[in-house]
Amino acid sequence: MAHPNEYLGKGGILVINENQGAVSAPSGKVFCAISNTGALATDGSTGTFTVKGSGIYQYLGANSSSPAATSHIDPSTGSAFTANDNTAGYYEALHTLAVTMEIAPGQTVYGRFNEVDATDSDAAVLYIANQ
Repeated sequence: MAHPNEYLGKGGILVINENQGAVSAPSGKVFCAISNTGALATDGSTGTFTVKGSGIYQYLGANSSSPAATSHIDPSTGSAFTANDNTAGYYEALHTLAVTMEIAPGQTVYGRFNEVDATDSDAAVLYIANQ
């Protein structure tokens, strides 16, 4: 994959806030970056976003049931785990699994997201790119 800066602004942008609920990328596109444009909270907390996409890895404890190992890819088979019988480690989430991310105001996170939901009075600019 080329550096994200080669994509930024070429596919357009989408401005969202917490009132819109989950926003899906246009057909044949992904969000290649999420920039939190919300205000810094007085308590120093960051913004919470829920995302779906490819290439998102989560740490799972051994035999994880929360989040369920069955919603992650078993690297030995390339398919989802069929039971919660994993060893502890990082596993790729299925592209349909909503994963929570903390993104501080002013911070940009790059990836291949097909859905983004801003919560906690947050707002963001989503950068659109071809899949």
